[in-house]
This record gives sequence, C-alpha cells and structure tokens, in this order.
Amino acid sequence: GIAQARRQLSACGFTEFGFVRETSHAAPCALPSNAMTPSLDCIDHIHVFVTDRLGAEAWHARVLGVTRVVALESWAADGGPLTLSDASGKVHLALFERAAQACRSTIALGVSASAFMAWRAHLAAELGKPVRVEDHQLSWSLYFSDPDGNPYEITTYEYDTVGKMLSNEGAGG
Repeated sequence: GIAQARRQLSACGFTEFGFVRETSHAAPCALPSNAMTPSLDCIDHIHVFVTDRLGAEAWHARVLGVTRVVALESWAADGGPLTLSDASGKVHLALFERAAQACRSTIALGVSASAFMAWRAHLAAELGKPVRVEDHQLSWSLYFSDPDGNPYEITTYEYDTVGKMLSNEGAGG
C-alpha cells in the first residue's frame, strides 16, 4: 500500500524533497541499476516550444521567476534556444520559437512543503484562477499551463505536511 511505497522511497534514498541523496550503503530498493551505465548529474535543461519567445520570456519571468542567461544569448540567433534560469542556476529552460504544436511532455519541478503552499498562492494570483491540486497519495502536485499550452507541474513529497496544511485551510487533505 501507500505506507509500504513511502518506506521503499525512503529506503532508496528518496528524500522528502524528491531528490536522491547520497548513501554510504546499498539501499534495499527495487529500482533497476546497471553498473555499466554512467551516472547522470542532473537534468541540464528542458526544451519549451513557444509561438512568441519574447512574450514567453516575460511570462516565465513573471510566473516562474526564471530569467535570461546572458552568457548564452548568442544561441538564440537563427532559431536556437533562449535559455532561462532560476536565481540558483539549478533550473534551466530553453525557449524555442516554433509554430504552435501539441506538447508531449510536462515540466515537473520539485519543492518543499512550504514552497508548495507559496507556489499555490503565487500561481493563483499570477494566473488569475486557482490551480489544480492533485493528491497522488505519495506526493502533492499543482498543475498549470503556459500561454502556449506547455504543461507544468510543481510537486512536493512532503505529503503529510502538505496534507495538514491543506486540511487546515479546508482545501483538501
């Protein structure tokens, strides 16, 4: 059940923030591993296709707080990406200007419980309507889309904490 899944996530080094932590022992988890596969450090960037790159840049700055990476501006010429980053430099989005097209992926970003609640309020204010809150039994997520229809998700694995916060507001839990 859910309790077993939470124990397994914890045993596999999955923290309450959703990031894998370094462990000094082999975790008893069912996640597949392959000693021949090189390790990955992080997700470098995500391609986001937009119809108006400057408009999309303004929307992403206002709603997500990501701004242009000046050092990579030259890539934006001739159809290349306009790279945006958060203040910490950990999140990178590459805006490509293209004709409207169906999106096949969701951009999911991980946050703490308190940040989840702050994002919920921020997105409702910026988007002019409440965002959908989804209870995944192991995590909570907020879902919304940019003006080009690209889907976004803000997720926290601090499940019990957010459940209590939402319950205290009478909004879920």
